[in-house]
Amino acid sequence: MYIHEQFYLDDHICTHARAALEPFRYSDAPYNQAQARGHQRFMQALRSHGMAEGAIIPVGRSANVPACVWLAGEDPELHDDAMQAIQLTGLFAASKASALSLSLHENSPLLTAREREVLAWAAQGKSSWEIGQILNIAKRTVDEHAQIAARKLGAANRTQAVALALLKQLIEF
Repeated sequence: MYIHEQFYLDDHICTHARAALEPFRYSDAPYNQAQARGHQRFMQALRSHGMAEGAIIPVGRSANVPACVWLAGEDPELHDDAMQAIQLTGLFAASKASALSLSLHENSPLLTAREREVLAWAAQGKSSWEIGQILNIAKRTVDEHAQIAARKLGAANRTQAVALALLKQLIEF
């Protein structure tokens, strides 16, 4: 709905969140009075989805993209003490998410470039024969690379190996 209704054009909350360093309530986010109609439409959509009031907690910038925790509800407790607790919880959650993301990479088995290539083409739906034609190797060699990669990843089959390689960001789709 956010994309379909083009709320990103009127979303003053996310606009403010991109630059904010401190937690803030929806009501603290400034908006352009010239966009009052779009602002009202966006806020009405939030209310209709049970997100009438809320707070945004900036938690840093991963890959230079601002990240935040968004807390919303019909009537959430957003007094100063609650905001401090929400900020602490948000920062803790972001830290844990970051640590989990790093551990995915640290515990990743080393796949050879060829094993990654084979899995990447398999992710695109190519058969062993097609991958062999693309990489100029035999179908049997493609199957061996896929089996070795699956074993390294602890996968039961090629499909699971592709899914795990994508999850661990060893290959891209």
